[in-house]
Order: sequence, then structure tokens, then C-alpha cells
Amino acid sequence: MSHHKKTSALCPYFATTSHAGNMTAAARAAHLMLYAGVKDVRLLDGGFHAWLRAGLPCAAGAPQRYPPATSFGATFPGCPHYLINRRQAKALLAQSDGALASIRTWDEFTGKTSGYSYIKARGDIPGARWGRVGHGADVNDMSAFHRPDGSLRPTDEIRQFWRHEGIHPGLQTAFYCGTGWRASLAFFYAWMVSALSRSSTGAGTPAGGR
Repeated sequence: MSHHKKTSALCPYFATTSHAGNMTAAARAAHLMLYAGVKDVRLLDGGFHAWLRAGLPCAAGAPQRYPPATSFGATFPGCPHYLINRRQAKALLAQSDGALASIRTWDEFTGKTSGYSYIKARGDIPGARWGRVGHGADVNDMSAFHRPDGSLRPTDEIRQFWRHEGIHPGLQTAFYCGTGWRASLAFFYAWMVSALSRSSTGAGTPAGGR
């Protein structure tokens, strides 16, 4: 998508939600807001289900409508380094201090499956490091990042298993998955702790096996 189209999509409204019992959709929206240059971006830990469990009020009926903004109000994108392209990803992988982190299931990472019924190519990028997601072959399982109640796991837990896979603060790391949603949650963790500096999401399913 061009910068112009991204600006047009972002100007009218911002929205976050949950998807398949996890927070990847909200993280995807948050990642794009950060890329755009929004200064204060937050995720509701546990999503809408956490709001309901806390007994907080909900509104019924049609949402209030606001007039759409005609411009973003700042240079777009404000943080272009939060989204890199294929050429930049290849260059990053060639750097001694660079890494690509695959936020995919083990079966996807090892080439047993593409993870998607509509994507035929299997395998992963040679030299990429496994950033994990959950258990088994379910691409919607984000249990490596979520507690059973849907809330986010402590950052120390995430950093510990990333360190085990060779992903650490001394590297410039870009995250990717199959469509960008799962990688966005990994990026948001890295952004929160300011441990890793770049994100590449929506990179598609890499061709070529391991």
C-alpha cells in the first residue's frame, strides 16, 4: 500500500479490536499508528474481554460519528523505520548486528506447512530466527505472548525465550509472519521495552525452505 493510501486509511478513524481470542488485530492497528507517527498508542491488556470481566460500562446502539480528518496533521509516516520493505529486510539480514525474527508456528518455520489455506509456498527465510507464537500448528494460537485469560505475558518472559533463540537488544531486529498480524504483537512488545528497534510486518510467506 502506498503512503498516500495509508494516510487516507488512517485519517478518518483509529480502531482496535480482538481477533480469534487474541490481540493481534489490535496490535496490527497499534503498529500502523506508531508507524504513522501517533505519539500515544496503547493496547488494552486482555482486550474487550478484560473490559467485560472488570464489569466496566459498555454502550449499546450505533456509535457516535465524528467528522473525518482531512489531513494527518504531521509528516507521514512519522516513524518510517517501523515498517521496512523486502530490500531493507535483505540488507538487515546481511548486517552483523541485524536479525529477522519469524513470528510463526514451528511447523511454518520448518516448512511443514504454509500456515494458510490460500498460500502454497512453504518454508522460511534462510538465516531467520524463530520468534515463536504458540503451540502446535494453529496460526491463531498466540499463547507464547498471551496468558490463558487473554492478557499479555510479562515482558521478561518474552525476552527470555527470544534470548534463547538469539534475539536480543544488541541486534536490530525486524519481525514478520504470514500476513503481518502476529508480527505486530511481537513488535509491540519490543517497542514497549525499547529492546529492539525495527519491525517488518506484512512481509508475506517467504519462499524457499529451510
